[in-house]
Amino acid sequence: MKSFSKFLIPSAIALIFLQNCNPKEEIPSVSTVWERAEGFGLDPLLGSNLLNQKLFVTSESGRYPNATLDGPNDFQGFGIEQNAPGRYRFPSSDKVVASRNDNFIVLEAPKNVGLTGKGLRYNMKEIDPDFQYFFDLPYFFSDAIGIDKNGTVLIPYHSASNGFAKSSPDFLLFKTKLVDGELEVLELKLIKENFIQGMNSVTRVNSFDNFFQIRIGPDTYNIGEDEKPKLKHEHLTKSFQFGNEIISFGALFGQSSPLYAYRSDLNGQNTQLINTFDDPSILQLEFTIVDGRIIGYGNSQLFLIDLQENNIKITELDNTGLKGSFITSVTMADANRVLVTSAPIPGFDLAGGFYKPIEELFKPRVTATQ
Repeated sequence: MKSFSKFLIPSAIALIFLQNCNPKEEIPSVSTVWERAEGFGLDPLLGSNLLNQKLFVTSESGRYPNATLDGPNDFQGFGIEQNAPGRYRFPSSDKVVASRNDNFIVLEAPKNVGLTGKGLRYNMKEIDPDFQYFFDLPYFFSDAIGIDKNGTVLIPYHSASNGFAKSSPDFLLFKTKLVDGELEVLELKLIKENFIQGMNSVTRVNSFDNFFQIRIGPDTYNIGEDEKPKLKHEHLTKSFQFGNEIISFGALFGQSSPLYAYRSDLNGQNTQLINTFDDPSILQLEFTIVDGRIIGYGNSQLFLIDLQENNIKITELDNTGLKGSFITSVTMADANRVLVTSAPIPGFDLAGGFYKPIEELFKPRVTATQ
């Protein structure tokens, strides 16, 4: 596995991402520019995904359901005033729309998002008098909350016990259901277990079909149907669905150890170690699947990740037109085009949506040294 070089370090968030990787494929002579998706203007975009073949795009304060690249697109504002507009990403779902600020949670039926009086509003202090704060999970780290494919909502938070701060994080869980398009909350439950020694923060939330994967301190936990946090990996991980499996990349805290690559079934069980690799710095990327292939992205860069039995082949892809962007998602927008969304952070000020034909996505980047 190749080592990463020429690191970029945005000081405001201390992120380190890949700057260069030399591809081995034949280099195309002409770059295809990423074009701006006019349907979203210049708005910062925090995420995108396909739900039942419909494109959903999220922004700082709401979402574009059933969107198109050219627009016009309807905008649905989240049903709550955010304390830090643009800082948090709420995952898209066709079952329930959930948002929060520092003290309140709002759950909404997708068709009612932003309509006055239609949201279900919850005061955390009334649900748990020992509530202290929600964990700070800004969009450049993770979704702020979890929503699985069944409409279950998971929100990590911190509380006190007998006047003293707890070491373990707590979780608020909503089970929801759509009835004739209206949202019903079937169950509200608090998960309050002391399963960790020492004060630790939740630093990542991943949602899958019927379970959640939570990164807490230096370890990774799964929360499944039994609603009990269970230690999954004794190191930091990033996981994503790849076909009928879940792939997890992990490394010990500090990134001085090898990279571990695992595969699990779609329930997060039957985990097997694929292999270990020399360089764990691939964990600085985020991962998604486009056209059946693994795409990694960080800052303004895109990479094709080929997970082989004894190697990980990494090819940097052409990003002409994305300079100055901070990529927040990569998604198929329709049958022929792929969408990249971007939101600004210090040093990266190009916001909005950008697209190119899917057949152009996998072309390697042209560099001056090649």
